[in-house]
Amino acid sequence: QAAAEQPTDPELRSLIVQSQLALPGSDNALRALLADAIATFPDNLDFRRQRGALDYATADFHALAGDAEWLIDHDPQSQLGHYWRGIARLRLGQAAAALTDLEPLLKAYPNMPTLHALYGEAHEALGNLDLAARERQAADSLLPQDPTTLNERAWTWSTSPTLDRDPESAVLWARKAVQLNPTQSMYLNTLGVALYRAGKFAEAIAVLRRSRDAGKGAFDGFDLYFIAMALSRLSRPTEALEAYNEASRWQSTQASGLTPKDQHELTTFQSEASATLGLDLPGLPTQVFAGSSP
Repeated sequence: QAAAEQPTDPELRSLIVQSQLALPGSDNALRALLADAIATFPDNLDFRRQRGALDYATADFHALAGDAEWLIDHDPQSQLGHYWRGIARLRLGQAAAALTDLEPLLKAYPNMPTLHALYGEAHEALGNLDLAARERQAADSLLPQDPTTLNERAWTWSTSPTLDRDPESAVLWARKAVQLNPTQSMYLNTLGVALYRAGKFAEAIAVLRRSRDAGKGAFDGFDLYFIAMALSRLSRPTEALEAYNEASRWQSTQASGLTPKDQHELTTFQSEASATLGLDLPGLPTQVFAGSSP
C-alpha cells in the first residue's frame, strides 16, 4: 500500500527497504527499491550507504566502486567509502590503487585483521611477497585461536540480513577455522558460503564439495544450494539447476531430521537460490514507486 501511494518521505522509504530485508531471496527487489529511492533522493546518504552495503554483500564490485566513489566525493574522509573502494579496486585487479585506500585505514585501525589481510593481498598482487607474508602473519596473530568462535563469527557475517554481512571478514575467519580443523564439514561449509558471498565462486564450489564429502550426506542441502548459486554466477546454468534440484530432493527427504533452526536456514537458502537461478520469482516491478503523473 505504501508503494502504491508513492511515498515522498525518505524515512518511509527506509521503512520499506527494511521490510524488504525480512524477505528471503530479496536482493534483486532490494536493489530495485534502493535504485528508485536514490533516483528520488539523490543526495540521501543513508540510501547510498545501504546500496553500497548491498553491493558489498552481493560481490557487485563495479557497483561498489561507484557507490564508494560517491561517498568519498561527498566526504573525502569517509572511512567506509575508502574501505569499500579499496575492496572493489582489489577485486577488480587494481591493487596499487587499492593500497591508497587501505593504507590510511590500516594506520587508523592497526588491530583489524581484515585490513591486514587485504593490505597483504594487494601487495602480493604487486609482487611484494615478503611484505604480503608479514601482513598475513599480522592478520593471523589478531584472530582468535578457537575454531568454534571463528566459525560462529564467520557464519554470522555470511548469513545475516544482506546489509549486515561482511564477506571479507567472514572469509578470513572461516579460513582460520578450517586451518585449525580441516576435516570438519561445518567449518568447510561456512568457508564455502563466505567465499560465495565474497565473489570467489570457483573456490567456493571446490570448498563446498569438500564440505559435502566430509559431511557424508548429513548436510548436503547446505552445500548444494550454494554450489548452485556459485555455478549460476559463473554462467553455468545447466549445472546450477542440477545442483539446485539435487538440493531440493535432499531437503524433501532429509530435512525433517534437522533442528527447527537448521530447517529455517535451509528454507531461506532455498529461496535465495531460487531467486539467483531465476526460478519462480514473485519479485517487484523495477519501478517500485512508479505511478501516473499528477
